[in-house]
Parts: sequence; structure tokens; C-alpha cells
Amino acid sequence: MFASMISVPSGFAQVQRVGMPRFDEIQAIVESDPEVGWERFKAGEFDFYPDVIRYEHIEEAVALGHSTYSMPGFHVCYAGINTRDYVPDDAEQPDAGRPLAPLNWTAFRQALAWAAPSMEEKEAHITEIYGPGVVVPSYTIIPEALGIWHNPDVEKPGGDFPKAWEILEGAGFTIDGGILYQPNGVAVRDEIIVQSPSEAPTSVEFCQRFVDKWNEFFGTYLGVTNCVFVHTPLPFNTEVVNAFQYRNFDIYWLCWGLSRFPDFLYDFFHSSQDFPWGYNSPGIADPDLDAAIETVKWGLVYEEKIQACYEAQRLLVEVLVPYVYFYHRIYWCIARGNTPDAIVNVINMKGVGADNGWTWNLAHWAASPTGGTVKYILGAEPDNLHPGWADSAYETWLLDRITEGLTAVNPDLVDMPFIAVDWSMETFDWEPLNIFNGTKVTFRIREGARWQDGWPITVEDIKFSWEFMKNFPRFFSTYQYLMWIEIHDPNTITAYLNITSQYIVYDYSALGLYWPKHIYNPEWHPTRDTINDAVWEISWEDWMSDYTGPVPDEVAGWTPGDPPPTGLPLKALTNAGPYYFVEWNPAAGTAVVRKNPNYWVYSPVAVGIDAAARIDPETGYSFEVVIQNLGAKDAAGETEVPVSIDFFDVLIDGEVATTVTVGASIDPFDFAGYAVPGEVLNLPEGVHEVTIQVYETGDSVNPIAETTLTIYVTIREDLNYDIKVDIKDIFTIAKAFGSSPPPYPGSERWDERADINDDFKVDIRDIFAIAKQFGWP
Repeated sequence: MFASMISVPSGFAQVQRVGMPRFDEIQAIVESDPEVGWERFKAGEFDFYPDVIRYEHIEEAVALGHSTYSMPGFHVCYAGINTRDYVPDDAEQPDAGRPLAPLNWTAFRQALAWAAPSMEEKEAHITEIYGPGVVVPSYTIIPEALGIWHNPDVEKPGGDFPKAWEILEGAGFTIDGGILYQPNGVAVRDEIIVQSPSEAPTSVEFCQRFVDKWNEFFGTYLGVTNCVFVHTPLPFNTEVVNAFQYRNFDIYWLCWGLSRFPDFLYDFFHSSQDFPWGYNSPGIADPDLDAAIETVKWGLVYEEKIQACYEAQRLLVEVLVPYVYFYHRIYWCIARGNTPDAIVNVINMKGVGADNGWTWNLAHWAASPTGGTVKYILGAEPDNLHPGWADSAYETWLLDRITEGLTAVNPDLVDMPFIAVDWSMETFDWEPLNIFNGTKVTFRIREGARWQDGWPITVEDIKFSWEFMKNFPRFFSTYQYLMWIEIHDPNTITAYLNITSQYIVYDYSALGLYWPKHIYNPEWHPTRDTINDAVWEISWEDWMSDYTGPVPDEVAGWTPGDPPPTGLPLKALTNAGPYYFVEWNPAAGTAVVRKNPNYWVYSPVAVGIDAAARIDPETGYSFEVVIQNLGAKDAAGETEVPVSIDFFDVLIDGEVATTVTVGASIDPFDFAGYAVPGEVLNLPEGVHEVTIQVYETGDSVNPIAETTLTIYVTIREDLNYDIKVDIKDIFTIAKAFGSSPPPYPGSERWDERADINDDFKVDIRDIFAIAKQFGWP
């Protein structure tokens, strides 16, 4: 990391040469009561208060000189209704087979929506419980913050008892002797249980208003003595297990943090997503809804996707009613503004607010550009921090600090390179497997990034991670159409999917580095259950003590039982992010993450080489150099500023091969690509190091960013990149002979390297191609 300031000629904005992250440590301390949390913040026990839901706290924070941030959120709170006939029997449910009527009657759920508080009543409850301007009443799952995807024309049910009874009576519900009967003549059961998270007093109170309204409708307006709604607050983690693993509930209150695209509709409501730990907790199954959200998820025509999204919202609100909607949150955060210091450089991100990855990478104490500890309010205890099983917002927040995606999204929701310097999607077809509308998702990654323990990040890790996700039900909608994966060269990888999609690239980007292969590969850990073990509790040394996999050159000399090569006090829960996980201490109610000193972003400017890692000898290959401004600050550390780039040098094996003049500024959180002529990579066979050194205007001596890519200059038939075609290459292709990608017969022997002519099969033509080059060079 560059720690010093370098003077430049007057007229140029020198930026701080400080990398990510800036804080040394984050202590995430559990406090679920917002009133107690605010008092503790004022007492100096907390420095960052996310998800503020009491407006009086915001007003007081402003009066006390603290910083506040707000943003309409990608968020919804709702009541999920169990639409099934019976509690399922597929996850050792304690109450399997329990009848769920009358909730399985569509008309009953419609009546609940109309008997619930109206939009005006929701607004009044919000003002009373939360104060103004913190949350807004909702009537559909898609908030207005999602822009064009929000359907403003759906009905806004609620506050209409006559309408609710009209629906029930029209469907055949009757009242006799003060008892409400279903259309089949069976009396409605006496009690319907409504769950809410006991750790959140405001949620419990708001949920009670709905319960009171439903009891008023059935008990007072209809005058029936059965069908009493009983509000039962439960610990958050218990409620999550009931709703998503067991699906053993009547009605529950929870909230979703949503994404910038509405493909989450598929996960929440498609009939294929009803399984233990699937996100279709209500168990809704409707062919018209399935068709609409399939278009949202997999369609390619923008206008059709919008119309399908509108139709899905209409069906969900007006017809099927698996959810009754409460509110959308405006994301408010409070950051310490004084006593003893102020947090500065907080980034307010569209739809997400100030509690986001950019903030935790770039924020710092005003007194110093780096260092120090910040204390964060975590709303509930984490129950499971295994990346495959973590499901709450609080568990995800901790994982987000320590994990890394292949790509990034800037504060204005524009995609950016990150570990991947380039990515693409394109359609493909392969008739033998009846794939006529498939999607290829390709990533090209940078070299030099490391896991927190020092192991290099490779495309083999990405391939493993994409395959390993199949062990975890919540990723089913991502992996269900994954056919096979190909590694093209040491830095380029493609996933082949038997479906079309505009959004799937983001799922594969997010999950590409979720499970480091050397940590989670069960074949390399014979004594571990890598799918279920509590990786957040086990030390890295203990976890790796049974390691039987290869030891890469980057950590040569390490042996099982040794500490991590980086010397960090790691748990088995390790990844590649800006912070590493230290501990979760249940007794103290505190999770700790610390700055990763070996994080690949050592400067506010990052540079990547968008070039294949294998090229043919003595053949010109043009490539791009990608330069990014990752939130650079001026010399005073007060303002995010553009970075003025003068030029960059291209070095081949340590010698300058060419200089490319840039002469342009790159705005904060933006990037630009610059072409390098093909003759620069017109190289003889061998292994060559290509280095890019980027220079800020005014300083032609000290590069502000640097990266290196190892390029193997060899022919395609050299399958193992050892710059010769010999018996090892023949052996590799012989092992794969007769194979094709999964699920085609022979897939267990499939090796994409052996498919010389890229026709998805290894046959005599591939062997002939190798044989022709045998003995090269």
C-alpha cells in the first residue's frame, strides 16, 4: 500500500494513495431493541446505526451533530400466508401433515387482504410507531425505488370489511350459529397463529395492528367465535426455520432486502422453489403466475419483461395473495459525527442506502485516512455463518464484509470490473442435448488476487464454487439450468446454461468466489463435512490439518498443520474480501472482522489486463487495459475526485514494450478501457509476464496502479501449458476420448482442454490434431 503523499505540479489534483479498506476493525455488536440501541449510540457504545426505524432518533441525531443518510430502499415487509393444504413432510417437520385450511382457500386470503388495514391506516400506524419518513405503506412487493418495474395500477386492498365478506360469501363461506364454515361445510378452525420476530419491538407492534384488524373483522363485524388470530412473537431464527425450512406456520411477518432487478419474483413465488430452505415459503403454485415470472427471470425482450412483471404483481395482489404487504423501508443510517471523532466518506448507494460495501471499504475516521475500530449495531444474532446456509440479513451482512464477487456495482448501480476484468453473455445451441436457447456466461479474471490465507484465486476456484452451490437449496434457481463449465485458459471461464437470461450473469458473479476450493473441496478434506461444519468456529489451522490437495507455488513450503501463510488469525470461514473473519462471540454478542492487509486493492486506482492467458506464438493480439477509479479522494481526504491519468507503460518480462498516452480523467466509481496494439503481444513461445504500470498526471515516477498477467504463448494443442506437445498431452486427450459435457454420456471424463475443435465432444479429430503437433516446438 502507498502510505505517503507525493507532491505534484500545481493544477493537478493529487489523490490519496490509500487502498481498501480503511478501518482496521469492525465490531458488529448485537442490539435488537432500537430504543436501547439509540441510547447506547449516544453513550458512545456504537458508531454506526443502520436500519433506523424511529424518526425521533434521526431528529435527535441531527441535533447532536451526527451524520444521517437516507435512501428509498429495495425492501419490503410482509405477512407470508401458508397456502398449502397441509404442512409438508420433507424436512423432519415436527408438525408434518397439520391441516392449513382455511388459508389454502384463495378467497380466504383475498378476504384477509381486504380486511387488513387500508393504506391510510397503515400510514397512521407508521406515523404512530415509527414516525414520518422512515417507512412507506406498501401494496405490492415491488417498491417504487425499483422504478419502471413497480406497477402503480394494482388494487390497494385493505380497510373494507364489506368487500372482504362479499369475497368470502361469494366463494361459499357461510355463518351458522356464530361459527364460520368453509365452502366444503367444515368449520374454520378456532385459531390462526401469526408469528413475528420478537427481537424487533416495532415489528411486533405493527404486526399486532394487523392481527387486531383481522380479529375485528371476524369477531366483531362477522360476529363469529371461531377464526381467532393469535399473535405469537418468536425469536427471529426460530421464525426463519419455521417459515423456510419446515414451512410449518400459518402466517408470519418478515422483511426482504430486494435486488435491483425483479427476478427475485421467481425465487419467492415460482412453484419450483417450494422445498426446504427454498424462498417460496407460502408454497404458492399457479401456472399463470409461473409463466409471468418465468418471463421476468428468463426473458430477453425488455418490454415483455416489464409487462410480465406488472401481470405478476396483479396476480399476487388481486388474485393469489400469498403475501399481505406492510411497508417499504426508507433506508436511514446514523454515523458518528463527533466525540471522539467523526466517520467520514460514507457512500449512500441507490436502493441500498449507506450501509453497503463501498462505505465499509472507503469510510474512515476524520482524524486519519486509515486505522481505528468502528462499532456497528447488528440487529440480531447470527445463527449460521456457513456461506451455504446463512440466510438472515444479519448473517449476510457479516459475509458481505469478508467475501468478494467477480464484478462490482457502483453507487449508481452501474456494473464495474473487479476480480473479473471482463465478462459477457451470449446465446448458444447444441442439438445433441436439445439446447436451442442456451446462455454462455464468461468471465476473465485478473491475476494476483489472493484468498486471505495466501492461496491464489484461480478459475479452478470459480468452477468449484459454481459446482459446490448445488449442495444448498437456496441457490436452486441459479444452478437448476447449469449444464457444464469450461475453463478456456488460466484466466477465462464459461458457464453453459440451458436457459436464456439477462440477469443470471449477476448470480454467477456473486457466487464465483463464494467457496474457496482448497477450503471446501470434500476430496481434499477427508475428515471434514465441508457442507455442514461450523466453519466460523473452527480455526484455519485445524481445518487445514487434514488437507490432501495440491500446494500452489505461491504458498510453497506450507504443510498441513501450519498456520496460514499470511500469518492472519483466520477461521475456516475465509474468503477474499477486504476484511477477514475473526470470531463470533455469543457470550459478548459480538462478531469481529478485521482489515485484510493483503487485499488486492492497494490504491484508489485499479488496473486490469483484459487479455487471454494463452495465445498463439508470433501472432498479434490486441488487448485492453481497464483503469478504474475506486472512490479516490483529494489530498485533504475530504472529497471524492476524478483521477487524472497521464499514461501507462506496458512491460514484457520487465522491459517497457510500449507507452500508451491516456491524458484523461476517470470519475469516481467509473472505469475506462484503453486498447493496446496487437504487435505488443506478438511473442515467441514461452511463458511471459505482461505488466501494466499506470501513472497519475504530475507523477511520472511512482505508478498509482500496477498489475501483472502471466501469458502462456503456446499452441492450442499444448493442453497443460508446458510449452511442448508430448506424451502428457496425448494422455490427457486419451482419458477424455469419447466424452461430451454433462449430462451427455461420457461426461464424467469430459475435459474441455481436449476438445481441440470446440465441438462439444472429444473424438478422433481431436486426437488427430494433437498427433499432428506431437513434438512441437
